[in-house]
Amino acid sequence: MNTFREKQNKKQRRAAAVGLRPRMIFLIILFLAMGSVLVARLFDLQVLKGESYLNDFTLSIRKERVLKATRGEIYDCNGKLLAYNQLAYSVTLEDVGTYRSNTARNLALNGIIYNTIKIIESHGDSVLKNFRISMDKDGNYVYNTSGFNLNRFKADIFGRLTIDSMTDEEKNITAPEMIEMMCSDRYYGITSTRPTAEEKAAWGLPETFTANEILKLCQFRSTLAANSYQRYNSITIAKDVSEETVSQLLENTGTLQGIDVTEDYKRVYNNAEYFAPIIGYTGQISAEELAELRQQSDSYDPTDIGQSEWLYMKTAEACGVTIPRIALLNDRYFAIERFDIAPDGQRIHAVTAAALLKTDFRRQDVDYTNLLALTGYLTQNPQQVEEMFRRMVVNLVVDNKDDHAKNFSFLCHDGRWELAPAYDITYSPAGSHGEHATSLFYNGNPGLDLVLKAGTGIRIPESRCLEIIQTVERICAERLPVIHRLR
Repeated sequence: MNTFREKQNKKQRRAAAVGLRPRMIFLIILFLAMGSVLVARLFDLQVLKGESYLNDFTLSIRKERVLKATRGEIYDCNGKLLAYNQLAYSVTLEDVGTYRSNTARNLALNGIIYNTIKIIESHGDSVLKNFRISMDKDGNYVYNTSGFNLNRFKADIFGRLTIDSMTDEEKNITAPEMIEMMCSDRYYGITSTRPTAEEKAAWGLPETFTANEILKLCQFRSTLAANSYQRYNSITIAKDVSEETVSQLLENTGTLQGIDVTEDYKRVYNNAEYFAPIIGYTGQISAEELAELRQQSDSYDPTDIGQSEWLYMKTAEACGVTIPRIALLNDRYFAIERFDIAPDGQRIHAVTAAALLKTDFRRQDVDYTNLLALTGYLTQNPQQVEEMFRRMVVNLVVDNKDDHAKNFSFLCHDGRWELAPAYDITYSPAGSHGEHATSLFYNGNPGLDLVLKAGTGIRIPESRCLEIIQTVERICAERLPVIHRLR
């Protein structure tokens, strides 16, 4: 009997073991698969995309501001001052508030800007005027620009990435309609009826605004909105204001949240015309002055200018920028081949970005986002857009601040547009008040975050943008004495 039971028990245990084995195999396979997925995910996060995630995290927590250094004073051998810095004050605004609603935000910002403007103008100072809308002699709102610049302005206000993405209604909006829209609750709430009279009075706002006051509020609110992706970067409301303005603004910092008075310096030269041979030329030479100097001496062109431009152009070529054929004649004179004449002598239609955008390059009101969008619109070629992005990076890294709109051109072959070869790439650190002639998101000295934003905004992958930047910085560091790394 016992033997029979023992046999039965052995059979049951054997059956149980046989049934357990497939389950164990399944669980082992499942855990191996999950472990493999986890390892692959960690490898992707840490090795393949680790640097990209680190850069994204750094950009999200880092606040980068450019602090301009002051220049030293220059004296002659007798101790007389030749060049010095004169203190100048600028009024800036930074959106530092937290708001319970959009209405509260509009009310606060409108009140701060309105009262700041009143203080500035009460002392005879004036606010900046760089808006695309102005008033004519009859007091009507009109656009003060046209063509591509006007369409880019409209696209920016509507939050469109490209001009083509605007609707017909948005493209055809008039200046008065644009102002009315910006005054609505959907945008800046300047003429909103939601706040009560008591709430407006608490922020120092009148019941109604004049047309000129509305225009100024729209200007600074739109500038502030364009800067919303980096709220810690302030906008400038006025420059070179009087000490009376500074004093009153500082007395009201408790109510004017985000308003600050920053110290800047203007370079002043005593008797600059006479001391230029000692301290260097202190102003931009005119065409008449240049012609006169060349009449006095054929060798007025310094040797190092030609050598320097040749070096920087060859460096740009090594970075992947398309340039014309160049040469350094007699180890002194820089020569460049014309790209608007075909080998058979026929002229090729060439036009600068300044002409296409209908802007005076001396006004320096073109942004690299305009150039990138213009390249995409004309060429319809992603490779050409990437070429323009690469040229922007090169100009920033080599510190070529003379990157105005006439230094970018396009060629048209049988109705097909393409970028003209690059030219005038050289070391030019002075620029206009130390800033690039062509800004990036209205920043004259953009950092890595804005460059990446511009690249990804035109659908260049961030990894590709970083690859271009790193390649340009490495090649420039190997060839040039001074470079500006994007940080």
